[in-house]
Amino acid sequence: MIGSCTPKYTFSILSVVAILSTFLTLTKASNASSMLLFGELLIRKTTRAVPVLCQVTQRSYSSLKHDQSFDKSPARKVLKMGDPALYEKAAAVQDPSNPVVEQTVQELLKTLEATGTFMGLSAPQIGIPLRIAYFRIPKESPNPRYHLTTEFDPEGVPPTILVNPVIEPLSDEMALGYETCLSVPGMVGIVKRHQSIRYTWDTPEGKKSRVAHGFHARLVQHECGHLDGILYPQLIEDLRHFGYQDVLFARNLI
Repeated sequence: MIGSCTPKYTFSILSVVAILSTFLTLTKASNASSMLLFGELLIRKTTRAVPVLCQVTQRSYSSLKHDQSFDKSPARKVLKMGDPALYEKAAAVQDPSNPVVEQTVQELLKTLEATGTFMGLSAPQIGIPLRIAYFRIPKESPNPRYHLTTEFDPEGVPPTILVNPVIEPLSDEMALGYETCLSVPGMVGIVKRHQSIRYTWDTPEGKKSRVAHGFHARLVQHECGHLDGILYPQLIEDLRHFGYQDVLFARNLI
């Protein structure tokens, strides 16, 4: 979570009475589906209380770092190509200041830290069906096969949290580039993307927008594709340009 905000749950007397009443009713029914319904109700009640306690409406995600005290559990499992959840369109976030956004971002950061050199990850890839993604572009590439187009971003791009991102192509110019993905381990493909875009996203302070070119634009389009249930192999025009990294990179196709 941002800062030292720790989730705590408070309920009004009426909420407690309502929940206990529901629990007793469902207990009499004594079946698994009824108990799951009670759990769902409890979650809904608690998440309404959290925003008041966390006071995140004035926070900015731009300097967010992984808070190691947030969660000591292992990093989430990254879903792999073929999992039906990866092909579903993610739901929009209604309130970007909701602590659920912070929690999701922390899960993304924790998972990315465990993977090493990858630069971005989306919420659907770790089983969270929300329109949230995270990316960063370092000043120097961890992989020489990634052309960072430093002429556009000489200092890289700072860590960015995309909530409900919207992409607008700025021209018809397209460019080919290598792409890899945590959800498609060991593989690489050559994908055509818009060379220049403007992307807009929501923050607790309002909407933000950037213009991106080259690799920056490619990475944003890649991550946003996950939010619409699209993996990069679905965009490859020639399947001869999709294969194992050690084999395809050795061919020096681009």
